[in-house]
Amino acid sequence: MKLGKIITFVLAIGIVFSSESQNNTLNNQVTMRNIDIAGVVIDSKTLLSIEDATIYDENDNILASTNQNGYFKAKLNYSKDGEIEFKLKIEKEEYFYFVQQEHWGNLEVKINAIYYFGLQNKHSNSKAFSKLISIDGDLSYKAINENFRDIKERVNFKNKVTIAKEGNEDVFFKIDNNFYIINNTGWIKIYSKDDLISINGKKDIPATEINSLIKRKDVKGMTPTDSKKVPFAIYMK
Repeated sequence: MKLGKIITFVLAIGIVFSSESQNNTLNNQVTMRNIDIAGVVIDSKTLLSIEDATIYDENDNILASTNQNGYFKAKLNYSKDGEIEFKLKIEKEEYFYFVQQEHWGNLEVKINAIYYFGLQNKHSNSKAFSKLISIDGDLSYKAINENFRDIKERVNFKNKVTIAKEGNEDVFFKIDNNFYIINNTGWIKIYSKDDLISINGKKDIPATEINSLIKRKDVKGMTPTDSKKVPFAIYMK
């Protein structure tokens, strides 16, 4: 084979391998997805903001710390294809640390997420909680604080329910001038203290008499009914 043909042949082989290498590189490239996160960290009982709480990623790298309003903002650069999985850990002295584990779908390149974290003080019986709201908008403290009002109200009521249940096995309660029937897993707001409550579909009694007849630990379920005369029902274990 002449020298010119040999050189041409070698160059052609090189181009083929170079092309295959480039294709493999392109196929192995992973789309970087940016996850902007922001939120507030508060005491789960008092609902007051926690300053200097630290947010870590799953490799214990510091992502952010909260300011005097409990507000933080951070960025996660997610470099894996497919569904998104990651962890956040929130720590603050005098509080139990909290781990938020996420498993999302195969989402777009740009993601915004707002978190609300309530940490449990080591001297409190009020449990930690978290709430995630995915949005495509404002991650400022002002926007986050406005959305947090409803969450604060729900958490505040939950704390009142916890306090009301302490040291008793009652089912009927008055909280903030409203009346509720409550078991160990939830609650139902009733219309008045004189509402008739069906017990196992066999006996109808006024709400005010429930506590003398049944114990909360024995309540299996509670539900509204279609009856105007007996609007709520309780089922015993």
